Amino acid sequence: MILNWLKDPRAHFPPQLDGDLVKDGVCGIFIAEKLGVSAPTLSEHMRVLIAAGLVRAKRAKGWTFYKRDEDGLKAARRLVAFCELPWHPDCLSPERNRRPINTASVIQARRPVHTGSVARWRRYEPWLGELRQLLR
Repeated sequence: MILNWLKDPRAHFPPQLDGDLVKDGVCGIFIAEKLGVSAPTLSEHMRVLIAAGLVRAKRAKGWTFYKRDEDGLKAARRLVAFCELPWHPDCLSPERNRRPINTASVIQARRPVHTGSVARWRRYEPWLGELRQLLR
């Protein structure tokens, strides 16, 4: 949802007093209100999207503005294509999928993308040469 809203911010958010919706990004308060969550909850969600390279944040006048990181989104699409999987916008929102899960990772599959495993890929680095080159 958030990434779709940020794709066309003028269609989804009211004009801002500080900062242009497209050029500077959308104020986090507007996103939190639209989601119906508190500002701290939104900050945590956005931190995850920033860590994943899908969103950029900009601080100005005590506010945080968010906008899509189109390069990060392209990298996500390249990764999915490299794995020979079809791209679907729901790839960016796995926590919203309600299909039955029959694996040991059922609990993990219902969580939003997080940063708890950010550097764990390094143990597999010797086998990731071609994939790493693709993502550069």
